[in-house]
Amino acid sequence: MTDPSAITDHLLAAVLRYLEGGMVDRMAALLRDHPAVIHARTAAEGRGIIHHGAQAGNVAVLDLLLSAGADPNMREGDRIDDDGTVIYEPGYVALHHAARGGHEAAVALLLGRGADPRVSDNWGGTPLHAARGVPIALALLKSGADPNANCYFKHFDETLGWHFVASPLHVAAQSGDAELIQSLVAHGAKVEQSDGITGRSPLHYAAVRGRVAAAGRLFELGADPNAVAEMAEYTNNSRMTPLHYAAQEGHAEVVRVLLKAGADASMPGGTQYETAHTLAKRYGHRCVAAMLVPGT
Repeated sequence: MTDPSAITDHLLAAVLRYLEGGMVDRMAALLRDHPAVIHARTAAEGRGIIHHGAQAGNVAVLDLLLSAGADPNMREGDRIDDDGTVIYEPGYVALHHAARGGHEAAVALLLGRGADPRVSDNWGGTPLHAARGVPIALALLKSGADPNANCYFKHFDETLGWHFVASPLHVAAQSGDAELIQSLVAHGAKVEQSDGITGRSPLHYAAVRGRVAAAGRLFELGADPNAVAEMAEYTNNSRMTPLHYAAQEGHAEVVRVLLKAGADASMPGGTQYETAHTLAKRYGHRCVAAMLVPGT
């Protein structure tokens, strides 16, 4: 006797080949004959056709699927049954993929057909966190996306140590997208919002990454150049200001912008309670250290 799940897997694989090859007519015919495949998930990643279609930005496929009854908010990932509550890990939806891929038409279609702009994955990451570019962010914001949603997905790198995705404004600050920063704040994003755990503001993220335009725009919108991040439990650095980060990383232009905006170079920070000048000197950034000599 043939295993029904094996048949579904075979049909799903065929649909995905049609998607990759742009054969929408063949896909439509297969789905008419086997509608259950619309809701099926791949065994390896737990992804449905709608997730693949959104990632590809294929509006014709998405329209076909939604018209045939696909759930625009279907979650992808491994199925986990926690005492009767079923979740999918990581829990992305089609809108995450379309926003991350920069597919404006796909985002518009999904929003117009019932996709939830406030949906989040299992760490709190929303499509707005994933949005690439102002037009997609604006489409999400105008549909009700939360500009202050916090994502607690944790990363580690040599520059920030443990850090978190945080709010969409933190993401825009890290990437250096000044226009996206402007749009987010215009729709209610808080320039002083903490990442929720380490205490860093978007300006901390812009400073540590050397994002001059982003730092300047954040100042224009009211960011505090002397905001202090209390992070002793999560990193080797404590009580760091944006100026400490910029000096430590040798970002001379950001240091210049911070000083012009009123950053206090005398404030102590770091594990040894050093000034920005001392940090720049210790990390070998002579030009930056010269900009921060006390009394100049």
